[in-house]
Amino acid sequence: MIYNRPLQDYYLKQDNKQDNFIPFLLGRNAINYLIESLSIKAIVLPSFICPMVVDIFQHHQVEIFYYKGLNKQLQAPVGDILTSLGSIESQNQLFFLWHDYLNIIGDMSSDLYDYLSKNNIVPIIDATHSLPIKSYQAEIVIYGFRKLLNEPFGALVKLNVNNATGTDTSPLFRLWLTFLVYRVKSTLLFIFKFFNNSVINKFLKKLSNIDHSLNFDSNNVFLYDNFQRYAIMGKHRRLNYQKICDKRQRNFLRYVEKLPVLLNFKKLDTSCPHGFPLLTSNNKLIRKKLWAKGIHSFILWGSLHDNVPVKSNKYSKYLSDSIVVLPVNHDLSIKDIDRVIRVINE
Repeated sequence: MIYNRPLQDYYLKQDNKQDNFIPFLLGRNAINYLIESLSIKAIVLPSFICPMVVDIFQHHQVEIFYYKGLNKQLQAPVGDILTSLGSIESQNQLFFLWHDYLNIIGDMSSDLYDYLSKNNIVPIIDATHSLPIKSYQAEIVIYGFRKLLNEPFGALVKLNVNNATGTDTSPLFRLWLTFLVYRVKSTLLFIFKFFNNSVINKFLKKLSNIDHSLNFDSNNVFLYDNFQRYAIMGKHRRLNYQKICDKRQRNFLRYVEKLPVLLNFKKLDTSCPHGFPLLTSNNKLIRKKLWAKGIHSFILWGSLHDNVPVKSNKYSKYLSDSIVVLPVNHDLSIKDIDRVIRVINE
């Protein structure tokens, strides 16, 4: 079975590095938090995006605009994006979401960053298909963790603390305060985890009742969420991301070598891919064929959100119907990849 396997000790290292990440159990938790903490009232989303992301913003009654995310070659049409941005009218502070699909699209172009800066539009990078080893110019980045590492939990928000020193009305300043609260909570948990008794539990529960941001008892499961976040950060600091990326890139390039290439991979970032995008005439049929042989694959995404306008949906619909994401997991050998290729070619 070619499926998710446990992370091997080979990828662990001893590293007590400190960084400015805020851990969340899931990517959706991170998005919900950013909407609330940044008071997001209007956002521009790519048309080729997970429907659940759209649902989250709709749930918070955020004003949503769309831009053409990717063309048939998985390239971002910057000119079309700038045109779309120029036609948007909103009374609210505008945010712009960029999605690094499969971690092969990369960061935004300098032209796009310049436009956003000049027009006071706040960029947010959806890097949930990426590992925290990858850097982006934007100050707010949501990194994935669990999807690439076969973990049940994990998403990390990167905050540029150096630039988060404005007034208390600044969204970045509010994020910085949250990061500070998290560090205080994690320190307390580190101290108290060795003293699991009724006195300590009562103290933490009383502290939780003072303010929601100090909550140590999320979802009525005492300390559970917070210990999970602590575990996420602990593993994050011990992982050798470069080893993981090297293996994923090796497997990705094996597909490039052995399968018909319909995309210009020289223009894509293959340094640490989430998966290999195989363009097919019927992705559901190929996926069914792989499953029958015990090979797990993804369709990202099987359907697009109904609210995405048709004019922004042409290429996105094509990609949604065509792409099968082949596994490049770092726990797979070249022999595993060759088996996937044989099944596809049968």
